[in-house]
Amino acid sequence: MEQDLAYRVDRPHDCQGYLFASPGHRHALVCQACGAAIEFYGSNDVDELIDAIEKETGYQVSDHVLQLMGLCPVCQQRQGER
Repeated sequence: MEQDLAYRVDRPHDCQGYLFASPGHRHALVCQACGAAIEFYGSNDVDELIDAIEKETGYQVSDHVLQLMGLCPVCQQRQGER
């Protein structure tokens, strides 16, 4: 029985980590420098994109994983100090 208590995120340097799953539709935001990961709420914009992709490709999408990569505020500040 799947409980959806945590989900895997891809971190820099071919590493994986896990985030505790919060209620509701969430996605991951991962720092490319330090590997810190946080969740953010899902959006209906993704549903519109999926609909367009289904129409274009003929695929029937059953699920998706969205993970954004960037620099966390701490790593941005560190870069600015160099």
